[in-house]
Amino acid sequence: MKRPTPSKPAAPKAAAPKTAATRTAAPKTATPATAAKRPRRVASTAKPRPSRATAVARKRVPAIVVHGWKHVSAALLAARESKRAVLLISPPGASYSHGAGFWGALVARAKELFPDVDCDIALDCDGAPGHVLAGLRVGLKLLVFGGNGATRDRLLDIAAQSGATLIPRPLAALDLVHHKDALASCRATLGVAA
Repeated sequence: MKRPTPSKPAAPKAAAPKTAATRTAAPKTATPATAAKRPRRVASTAKPRPSRATAVARKRVPAIVVHGWKHVSAALLAARESKRAVLLISPPGASYSHGAGFWGALVARAKELFPDVDCDIALDCDGAPGHVLAGLRVGLKLLVFGGNGATRDRLLDIAAQSGATLIPRPLAALDLVHHKDALASCRATLGVAA
């Protein structure tokens, strides 16, 4: 029994001759005449609107990096004892590991158990705009975003519409993951006598 031999590939079709109707023009480079027709981006002369971030920076509120409820409760107890405001912030990129839902529940519990403490609790969303939007959906009011400027501007508008604020990550913060006794570390940072 003979095996059939593979057929020869079909010859490529000849290209149709280009006519004036089928020819495409090469893209033109911008000339001074065409560049004048394009709208130019002009920097805004309006003053930037004051945000909660600038208020936090003006008050010189100590920042504490918290990794879970144990750290949050220790920081809020120390803040209550010192009668000082405090900024609690998640670890860098915590929206990837903890998630906005977990952080929303943490904020709700903190407000419920420590209503007398002046504190802001922020979720660090790194450079992920989708995580910022997820945080806004669960009702978070303070988020850290480290993405590019154009995305940040859009997210600032969206956050402002929902009453939330985007802040930059604080440069100096006490990270409680490096301390065995979180309460003692928070007391020392907030100036509470032992």
